[in-house]
Amino acid sequence: MEEREKAVQAVRRFTRFYTAALGTLEEGLLRSPLSLPEARLLYESARSEEPTATGIAQRLRLDLGYVSRLLSRLEERKLIRRKSSETDARQSLIVLTAAGRKLFAKLDRRSSVQVEAMLA
Repeated sequence: MEEREKAVQAVRRFTRFYTAALGTLEEGLLRSPLSLPEARLLYESARSEEPTATGIAQRLRLDLGYVSRLLSRLEERKLIRRKSSETDARQSLIVLTAAGRKLFAKLDRRSSVQVEAMLA
């Protein structure tokens, strides 16, 4: 097996191991009601300056329609709300609700604890 193929296989083993170790394919990420994509949208909404669906889709390299559907689910769960942008009427800003901020903080803590445990 050539060096390049060995490197490819090593990266693939690494991603399979950490996908399982981090539980990213489990039903609820970090014992939450959210899938990995929903949690990523919550994270991007919490961490971005004036997050929009378009900006989040671009950063995560996801289809805008898919992001819009995920955001609608988060909105139905009352974790986010959409607010009209003052600078561009075509855009809506994604704002975490109190429940969304609380869930984000819990997920952020759990993620840090999980990584600390893995490093130990």
